[in-house]
Amino acid sequence: MTALSSPVTAGGNVVFGVRGESDPGDAGVHCFDAETGAPRWFAPVPSGVALAPAIASNVVVVNALADSAYGLDLQTGRQKWWARGVGKGSICYADGMLYTFSEIGGRVALVAASPDRFSQLGDFSVQ
Repeated sequence: MTALSSPVTAGGNVVFGVRGESDPGDAGVHCFDAETGAPRWFAPVPSGVALAPAIASNVVVVNALADSAYGLDLQTGRQKWWARGVGKGSICYADGMLYTFSEIGGRVALVAASPDRFSQLGDFSVQ
């Protein structure tokens, strides 16, 4: 397994994304116990995850390489929702909102992501 995303931590968990270049079965999101390093769960994301996830309201949010976003339960890794995103790129959580940035065309989206759904509120391009 080659982790390509930066790890994020919350609730005693360390979570990171994997592209799965050397082993497609590794493509997805891995969660480990922050204290012991023991694996907690793995959630497959077929196209893989290259950049750091964000954690909001106990939901792990990742932008997949295939222009989609996934919401995963922080405790179990179970998929809570899937949505078309702005594209492969960074995602961050601040002030109760998710901000996604696409590597393609510098597109930025403001997203309301809850435990139940992903709703894009607007977007713009950065020149």
